[in-house]
Amino acid sequence: MFVLPVHCAELGFVDLAAREAGTTVAVRGGGHNVAGSGSNDGGLVMDLKLMRGVTVDPVRALARVQGGATWDDIDAAAARYGLATTGGTVGSTGVAGLTLGGGLGYLTRSLGLACDRVESYRMVTGDGRRRWIDAEHDAELNRLLRGAGHGLGVVDEFTFRLAPVPRVYGGRFAYPLRYATPVMAAFTELMADTPADMTCLLMLEPWGDPAVRSVVANVFYSGGDEVVVRRIERMMACAPLTGKDFGPRSYLPMQASLGETDFGPRHRRAGGHRRGRHPYRPGRSRHRWPARPRVALRAPSWRSVTPPASSARSSPPYRPGEESARLYDSIAALSAVTAFSELKRARA
Repeated sequence: MFVLPVHCAELGFVDLAAREAGTTVAVRGGGHNVAGSGSNDGGLVMDLKLMRGVTVDPVRALARVQGGATWDDIDAAAARYGLATTGGTVGSTGVAGLTLGGGLGYLTRSLGLACDRVESYRMVTGDGRRRWIDAEHDAELNRLLRGAGHGLGVVDEFTFRLAPVPRVYGGRFAYPLRYATPVMAAFTELMADTPADMTCLLMLEPWGDPAVRSVVANVFYSGGDEVVVRRIERMMACAPLTGKDFGPRSYLPMQASLGETDFGPRHRRAGGHRRGRHPYRPGRSRHRWPARPRVALRAPSWRSVTPPASSARSSPPYRPGEESARLYDSIAALSAVTAFSELKRARA
């Protein structure tokens, strides 16, 4: 059964009704979670898709975001003022699910994870209480919500710190699959000496129309050093290109460059059109991977998780350091290894 609250006050009523009925509860934000934490079997799903409000304070560089919002929503609202925060590279991803799990994005290496950018949370915890959570109020729960926040309650509002990101250099370089070896060598050399405001992704995916198997480098640079831009162009000229779309643009179209995923129920506009379609990529592939069989996923009830009790010993405030950048670099290296393994399998 689905429940669609439209106000934060309704969350407590839903929780009380579920307790009285002995029903497990799952919370669905953007519907992007492949692990199944946004659904359950035979229980109640609290779907927040009607709570998608975003309010931006450009003077204080803060954004208040409701729990059902997607990154399309927050990116569009913040971009009006030339501001942004670390967010998912797929616009239909839910803000809540990504942030509570940590949250990687193009700005991770320069601004930190999405959870690093949260100023405060407003939530209903598993004991039915409504709380404001920040570094000064319930510091223990504040730390848990930053990366391990799934299952602790319903966060109906986040307050994010924003940063100026008026213009970026970004886009894609596409190569035939047979040039994967020199492309991966150039990509590795490029990533070995990159500034903190540059993020690159290397992917194996269909490209063109008709679609052919390709190696695609997705490059994002939010700095303004022309030397770095020329180095990117020089390094990526390592093999014949089948497509190129790299240049200056605003942050918003860069966020839409990976399109959106095709699994699960998505937030839709009136008339059923999907949000976040890529506005500038030429020759977008119409290829679709073969459909995978659906499986039933059982998620634990968030009500079964006991929220941490306030301790007399005060916890140190959460202070994001260099861990986010190191984590992103490690994941980028792992992605390169995975791409190489996929290449070997494709050639076999």
